[in-house]
Amino acid sequence: ASIPKLRLPGMTATYSLSFLFLLFAVVHFTRPEALVMACAAATTQMLCNTRRRPSLVQVLFSVANLIVTVAACYLVARVWLAPELERCRPAVLALVAAQYFVINTVLVSGVLALLEGKPLAVICQRWYEWSFPYYLIGAALVGLVPSSGHSVSGEAWLILLPLVYLVHFYVGLAQWKAAPSNTREQGGVGLARAARIYVHGVLAAGVL
Repeated sequence: ASIPKLRLPGMTATYSLSFLFLLFAVVHFTRPEALVMACAAATTQMLCNTRRRPSLVQVLFSVANLIVTVAACYLVARVWLAPELERCRPAVLALVAAQYFVINTVLVSGVLALLEGKPLAVICQRWYEWSFPYYLIGAALVGLVPSSGHSVSGEAWLILLPLVYLVHFYVGLAQWKAAPSNTREQGGVGLARAARIYVHGVLAAGVL
């Protein structure tokens, strides 16, 4: 799963499908098995289907990144939240996916920020715009896979419908960003009076 890579609209970076299997391993496999899968996934992702041969340091950093990420996710899912994993698997799976996203993103964007001399926020925005739908859809797919003692109802697959629309939204966002600035709508900085009243009304209702 690490060999094929996704190049999403508006992105120069690629994504690996190994995340799906690593998330599944955290929930269903032992810790040594999950860590071995992380090492294999990182090595394969770095060495196969790449334009340039990476250095040894790059490969080792990628392996260490996934080891830290998977080990931390395993600790939360199988140690701290082990009882909850049996009682409310979707909630724990969503938490683990979010944890995986945060750790992996911060580690990779951190080293890129240091190498390029740019703020961390700029690197995250440029390289990880697609991370949210990518990890969210991955968590949903892994959660829908039947496992021993856990069945999945047919209507549970309806969760994929809003996720498909989310991908549609991000494709449109990438196309909008790629369009020339003079073709975008040029709006004023301030809101119109009616829009301002509307926004404040919704905010007030939310506070109440």
